[in-house]
Amino acid sequence: MDLIQYLGIILLITYHYITEKVLREKSATSMKGGNNDKNTTNFTLITLISVIFLPIIYDLLFRSGLMPNLNNLFLANFNESLLFNYYIVSCLIIITGIIVRWFAMKELGEFFSRTLKTTKNQRVIKTGIYKFVRHPGYLATTLAHLGYILICSNIILNIILVPLWCGNYYMRITSEEEMLIKEFKQEYIEYKKNSKFIIPFIF
Repeated sequence: MDLIQYLGIILLITYHYITEKVLREKSATSMKGGNNDKNTTNFTLITLISVIFLPIIYDLLFRSGLMPNLNNLFLANFNESLLFNYYIVSCLIIITGIIVRWFAMKELGEFFSRTLKTTKNQRVIKTGIYKFVRHPGYLATTLAHLGYILICSNIILNIILVPLWCGNYYMRITSEEEMLIKEFKQEYIEYKKNSKFIIPFIF
């Protein structure tokens, strides 16, 4: 891997360290979900591990002569300046994910959990970043891993990982919104009408 790709890994580890640190502090470490979870937590964990480690495994196989070099293939015609800007933008996407995640978790506070479940005295959070988007945590994770995928820039892995990621999060978020509507009824329905799904001001 190139130096910039190692930087991408470091940024991604930073992202997950922040998440895990808050999880430990909030005692939200349980991976056991309720009926609403539909195994989406386990599938999400598998997807995250795949996104992080498949590029590393592929690079090791390439360096051992067992796989063709598909890393950076579509960047081959980039000049030095364009390539530098590409990697800077990719790193900034990860950093944006870290910042969004921090604010989302801070706003969610004691109601943050790994799995799809509601907790005692839970309420619909509509303040802070949640005024603009209903799922900033998923937005943050998507940004962080998108930046990492762009840095690794392996065409074959991108073809595999991007649909896997999108399919997983569609299933996860759909299940979560069904749970929240069941729990909060009209309040959450009204919140949906006044907020965006995952991209502020757009979608």
